[in-house]
Amino acid sequence: MPRFTAGLMSVTFRSLPLHDVATLAARAGLGKVSWSGDVHVQPGNFRQAALAAALCAGAGLDVESYGSYWRADGAPFGDIAATAARLGAPRIRVWAGASGSAGSSADHRARIAGNIARAADLAAGEGITLHLEFHPNTLTDTAESTVRLLADIAAARDNPSLPVRSYWQPRPGIDGPLALAELRQLGGTVGALHVFSWDARANRLPLKVHAGAWRERLETLAQGSAGSIDLMLEFVAGDSPDQLLRDASELHSWIEGLRARPE
Repeated sequence: MPRFTAGLMSVTFRSLPLHDVATLAARAGLGKVSWSGDVHVQPGNFRQAALAAALCAGAGLDVESYGSYWRADGAPFGDIAATAARLGAPRIRVWAGASGSAGSSADHRARIAGNIARAADLAAGEGITLHLEFHPNTLTDTAESTVRLLADIAAARDNPSLPVRSYWQPRPGIDGPLALAELRQLGGTVGALHVFSWDARANRLPLKVHAGAWRERLETLAQGSAGSIDLMLEFVAGDSPDQLLRDASELHSWIEGLRARPE
């Protein structure tokens, strides 16, 4: 069974300064923070990256990842990799283009795969892995397309060490069987999940509303994965710190339930 660790996506609280994000994560008993590149630690801001790293260390937190919002569109990646290194992030989250898989040509797929492969090789020089966001309107909008893209990236790399992996998150209104099928198909490529609760219109709800669905998802991962998987809280109802504390308590109870199961 994989080792599950609970954490917080800093973008959940966009308006809070770094210190307050780290303090809140620690108060919630979370073990990690993923720092966003659009708000909290912008690419090239090494001073802010060092501050975020120091705040995490002081609060007993690990840096889970650096959320770059890089779209594999040929934009420079060097500052992103350097910022992640200063942050002490073991992984960088990237997006697989800005077009869905159904309407993408073979040339587009090859271009995105090649750009990610080059970025992955650059990041590997810093000991950092790349993880693809699982998201609509990208080449990782389905499990099938994600697995195919990961294979294409691996084939295009000069240095295949530190393989590129994937995150996973539920789409609004996704039904239970489809979510489980996606997780089974992605299998060991999944390094982390965005954990949240919302309805078909993306209205945010307390995490416990979808407790049954999330327990099934974690049980599916527990049966088919090894290593470690980070469970990163995001999209908290009402952007409320108090709701985060309740959601974190709920998430901790799921993790403890899995740990208590006989092997």
